[in-house]
Amino acid sequence: MTSSPNSLSSRDVSAARFVGDVREELLLAFLEEMTERRLRKSDIARLLGVHRSAVTRILNGSAPLELRTIGQLAWALGRDAEFKLPKKKRRARGANTVSVANSATNFGPSFVASETP
Repeated sequence: MTSSPNSLSSRDVSAARFVGDVREELLLAFLEEMTERRLRKSDIARLLGVHRSAVTRILNGSAPLELRTIGQLAWALGRDAEFKLPKKKRRARGANTVSVANSATNFGPSFVASETP
């Protein structure tokens, strides 16, 4: 696959989405713990033995994420980290299409959604 300097491959897009999803989950967990337990970034930093700015960089996306870091941050948040690799769902041709059927009433056409397994 050839690409221009400004385009990303589907592989890169998939990886970026995954990293973004992980960061979002970490941030949401932090916000929940901040609200429920009054947990602060400095509390997490103390638990992890790092500077508060390191926690900030992880949560705001300016620091690279490593699996070990994710596991340690989950521990500090009192959470269990999970990782799954489900198979991609294949979309059959014509899946999730909408067709218009003639209605026997005067209320207009009825819409029928069909999904192909």
